[in-house]
Amino acid sequence: MKYDAVVAGAGIWGCTVARRIAEAGGKVLVLEARGAVGGNVRCETDPETGIEIHTYGSHIFHTSDSEVWDFIRRFTEFNGYQHKVLADYRGKLYYLPLSLALLNKFFGVELKPSEVAAFMAEEKHSSAVFDAFFRGYTSKQWGRSPEEIDPSVIRRVPVRTTYDVNYFNDYMQGIPSDGYNAVFDRMLDHPAIALEVNRPFSLADIDEFKGVKIYYSGPIDRLFGYRFGHLPWRSLRFERETLDVKDFQGTSVV
Repeated sequence: MKYDAVVAGAGIWGCTVARRIAEAGGKVLVLEARGAVGGNVRCETDPETGIEIHTYGSHIFHTSDSEVWDFIRRFTEFNGYQHKVLADYRGKLYYLPLSLALLNKFFGVELKPSEVAAFMAEEKHSSAVFDAFFRGYTSKQWGRSPEEIDPSVIRRVPVRTTYDVNYFNDYMQGIPSDGYNAVFDRMLDHPAIALEVNRPFSLADIDEFKGVKIYYSGPIDRLFGYRFGHLPWRSLRFERETLDVKDFQGTSVV
């Protein structure tokens, strides 16, 4: 079969691209290096408890774009989950991101929104917050000291001058009611989409698909055989433990 496009990677981006092309009248071949679709958003059901586990770390769908929200809801409904994150520092729990809730509890003050900027402009305050809540985590994630990391990485951390403790600003968010796997299966369920799993994409495939548009969503340094070195991202080490309690910590992430 002649294809109009090849999509390498069947994660959320690849599945979206494939579906949009198919609905526009194109024929698409989707190549997935792993044995199942979903990419890093792939889930599995724990046979012992029946709990759905996000295999490669938790993923919360969130957007402020109504067009994106309308598109994804064609394939699933969402459960209304709102993401709230806690940080455990020296035995005390604080809400992240950085907000009035964290600052007032951490410093034992009662700041108003208009006072936050001046308060955090003092180095002793900003340094204390960074060292308590961001230095260790950032170092662990990147495998190097924060001073060696591009400042843009740190600036991605949300900062608020309110008591809003939702981690994301996006008001449209949640987790698919019937799981992410069902979303990807439905997105790829189109007569103009063909899927091959256990099929990694490499530069050698470009000749095979000459004249066909290629959309690649895998690690860019791996695609080029690391000839320009490794990009400085790191992954996680997952450790699974099952506890005989209904709710261990009261929120999904600490």
